[in-house]
Amino acid sequence: MNSFLFISFGLLISVFSICASAATVFTNATVWTGVEGKQDQSVVAIDKGKIIHVGNHIPKHLKDEKTIDLDGKFVMHGFTDNHVHFMEGGAALASIDLRPVNSPGKFTQLMASYAKNLRPHQWILNGNWDHQKWGGMLPNKSWIDPVTLNNPVYVIRIDGHQALVNSLALKLAGIDRNTPNPKGGIIVRDEHGEPTGLLKGNALNLILDIIPSPSENELMKQFAMAQDLALSLGISKVHAITAYPSETTMLDIFKLAEKRGIMKIRAFVSTPIESWEMAAANIEKHGRGNDLLSYGGVKGFIDGSLGARTAWFHDEYSDEPGYYGLPLNDPEQFATWMTKANEAGLELSIHALGDKGIDFVLNKMEELGKGEVRKKRFRIEHFQHPTRMAIKKLAELGVIASMQPYHAIDDGQWAEERIGPERLPTAYAFKSILEQGGLLTFGSDWPVAPLSPFEGIYAAVTRSTLDNANPQGWIAEQKISVEQALTAYTVTNSYALNAEQKRGTLEKGKFADFVILSHDPRAVSASQIRNIQVLKHYINGELVYEH
Repeated sequence: MNSFLFISFGLLISVFSICASAATVFTNATVWTGVEGKQDQSVVAIDKGKIIHVGNHIPKHLKDEKTIDLDGKFVMHGFTDNHVHFMEGGAALASIDLRPVNSPGKFTQLMASYAKNLRPHQWILNGNWDHQKWGGMLPNKSWIDPVTLNNPVYVIRIDGHQALVNSLALKLAGIDRNTPNPKGGIIVRDEHGEPTGLLKGNALNLILDIIPSPSENELMKQFAMAQDLALSLGISKVHAITAYPSETTMLDIFKLAEKRGIMKIRAFVSTPIESWEMAAANIEKHGRGNDLLSYGGVKGFIDGSLGARTAWFHDEYSDEPGYYGLPLNDPEQFATWMTKANEAGLELSIHALGDKGIDFVLNKMEELGKGEVRKKRFRIEHFQHPTRMAIKKLAELGVIASMQPYHAIDDGQWAEERIGPERLPTAYAFKSILEQGGLLTFGSDWPVAPLSPFEGIYAAVTRSTLDNANPQGWIAEQKISVEQALTAYTVTNSYALNAEQKRGTLEKGKFADFVILSHDPRAVSASQIRNIQVLKHYINGELVYEH
């Protein structure tokens, strides 16, 4: 009997030891908590995935716990990316990269080099080319046809609103001189009426509909590649979106990664707005997910991009008289989708770049909010070219500006050609939004732009365009401080995703999602911000990346 009691007690002690987790105390740090008005602290303690102490001393009850001296290193909450095409980014990492191309000849050369290692009929996808790098001439199928005779091609411009395809892809899709433009899309044609291989807007769907779906294992490889990059950059959570509906939804892929135990990064996944009924049914059946993977949002396009001239404006394009851009979806139909999605309790994230598109969305959100817009956490994705009245209205309503600052230093190289000097003062109006009391969040739009938050912070505080033509800042009055940019990447992003009670700041009781950086972004020169490295990254108290 005594022996049995001893063994039982021993087993109890063993089980308790396995279940208990010792706290870890990080000391001698520079801790930016993200809490407004609070001074930097020097100590952070975590236990069981939560923050249990933040301060300038080690409490008595933690004196004997594991201690890590950070030698003054900078500690902050992990970044949230407010707008990332996560799986498209993973697919891009596994495919051809046309970003470095700066001439038509190099475009052909890189395509030829990539194609020669492929099996016949294997698609060439992604790409992310930028015709502004070689003077603005749009690519043509003639550039790639001779070197891709056996492989269909669908490579997108960096904004995702234009694509170049080869003759084989056009043939497979049944596109010829007699194919009409789809609503909200353009099949670009030459002087003889023949398709050039360039597609815009909803015309992309003509090709997307025939591209074979990747296997589950291919998807998981792409997911892992995207996740590894995000974790190395200190991104703890993403708002994952996709541009187009498909048989295998973005949410299906994330659920598969979670089921296989691959998923470490937190994610909120939005469904294309045209599939709102599917999203509503999923919530009714499965709820809204958990702290790792949550869902219940829809994302839709009212217009396109400035680079593709598909952003929708009140006034004509300066470099294309008589042309105002276009809505990518019928406005009446789109308003119905917004109404139905809102009635189903789904969270609205609406892509709007041009001032007419922005005004359309703001007016509809005001109508749907019925005086309580702020409670809805409605988001306008990009919000790049609003009027001054739209900025004021955004702030008054409490609609969230979900912006990607890197676009400013990219588009700033050529935006004036598109919209003229009169509309420039409110382009990427970070400072004006904050001064009006608006809600500003930041992200990347990867793979349209680099995934790195440090590139985004650099862009927001310098606004120095990529061509080095604006060293003091493009529309310099819209520059913001490093701390304001950090807040947009952490605190406000958590609010936008309805998670501010659990994360976004380093406070007792919140999730232990934090990063240790090589340098304090507030203390280095602006030019050095983009060179900062993540030394360690913790999510839920678990070390997920170490430099």
